[in-house]
Amino acid sequence: MKKTIIVRTSAKLAGKELAYLSRHLAKTHACEPQIEQVIDKNLLAGFVVSLDGVEYDYSLDGALNRLSSAL
Repeated sequence: MKKTIIVRTSAKLAGKELAYLSRHLAKTHACEPQIEQVIDKNLLAGFVVSLDGVEYDYSLDGALNRLSSAL
C-alpha cells in the first residue's frame, strides 16, 4: 500500500539517504513510501518525519526542546 510521507530537513537529502529512509519506512510500516521532501531552513540539523498523522522528530531542534523540558 502506498503512503505519502513528508520529510522535513534543513537541506536536501542525497539519493542514498532517501533510499535508506525509504527502505527503513517500508520495513517498519509495511508500506510503499512516497516521500515528499520539504526544506525547512528553521531546522538546525536532522529531520522530521510525518506519517499517518504522527510526527517523528529526529532533529537537533527537537532534541534540544526535549532536553529543555526534562530540566
